[in-house]
Amino acid sequence: MDLMYFVYNGEFMEGTTEDAKERIVKTARWLKVGAMGKLHVIERRSGRIREVPVIGDRDAVLRKLHRMSVYCSGDRLYRLAKNSYFWRGMRADC
Repeated sequence: MDLMYFVYNGEFMEGTTEDAKERIVKTARWLKVGAMGKLHVIERRSGRIREVPVIGDRDAVLRKLHRMSVYCSGDRLYRLAKNSYFWRGMRADC
């Protein structure tokens, strides 16, 4: 919660400890807010930027990719999804 507040607003929530502020700043450098307020993660090694869809949109993202790829397998769906999107547990969701 504190991390997302910082990423979207550029300031810390009231009552955030100094230790938490250090962790937030360290993590936030790999996140950015893109067009229309969408969150993106920046890969550390390659610098590639991938969208982090909100939880409620993740199934729709996978369904769209599944249809676009002529109903591919879970492994292929994961390979397609990881090119543009990121979320924890994405592999299991495919």
